[in-house]
Formats: sequence, structure tokens, C-alpha cells
Amino acid sequence: MDLKTLATDERISFVNSVDPVTNEPSSHTPISSYYAPANSDLSKTQVSDRQSLNFSPEPDEWELVTTNETLFNNYHINYISSVFNESNRLNKITAYLPLRILYKYTLADRFVIGGNSYKINSIKTNLKNGKSDIELLNDL
Repeated sequence: MDLKTLATDERISFVNSVDPVTNEPSSHTPISSYYAPANSDLSKTQVSDRQSLNFSPEPDEWELVTTNETLFNNYHINYISSVFNESNRLNKITAYLPLRILYKYTLADRFVIGGNSYKINSIKTNLKNGKSDIELLNDL
């Protein structure tokens, strides 16, 4: 959100009460600034320092400046692109994983099986018998 300050000739206000007969505002509270939602950080003066919430570079809705840095491009494009890559395959295996792996693995970890690297899609473990059903995506 970005704090917008109104010029002195601009006026907006919140209506406190309305006359029930005329349906006109009978009292209001003027405001001189407000928070405007934005898809990019407008507090940064340099456009190159801004980061957008959009999936691709798009003009900002307030200043109409295109921001090339997006959350998607900076943090998610590699993972999402690989998940939807046609050559990617979902492999389902069953294994008995040691507790040291079950306690410490994260979705950022990789399993190497037969010299091939795989990303973890999901692991479901039966804690009674220790058997894990694992879904792996080949690491492209």
C-alpha cells in the first residue's frame, strides 16, 4: 500500500450521517491522505528498485510505469516452469525412510536415486509401520 496525499484543491471525505428525508449527507469528515492499494512498491523512487506482484511485467496502475521485477520471476518461475514442463514426470515410489530423514527433509531437498536427482512432491508416511509413499518429480 502506498500513502497518497491529496492536493489542497482535491477533496474527499467520509460521510458520517445522511439526512433521511433528502438522502443527502448531513455531516462528513474530510481526509487529506489515504492508503491506495498497489501492485508494486511505490515507496521506491527508482523504478528499477520496485518489485511487482504481477506475473509478468505490467504497467503500474498509478504511475503507468512498467516494473520488470516481479515476485513470480524472482521466486517462482523456475519451480512452476519445471512442474508444467511436458518432459517432467511424476514418479511414485515406496520406501522405508529413516527417522533422521523424515524429521529434517524440506520440499527444497532432493532425493538421488540411481544417479538421477528428484524433487519431492509429497511424502505420506504410515507411522505405525514406517512405510512412506513418495511422489517425486524429475529434476530438470
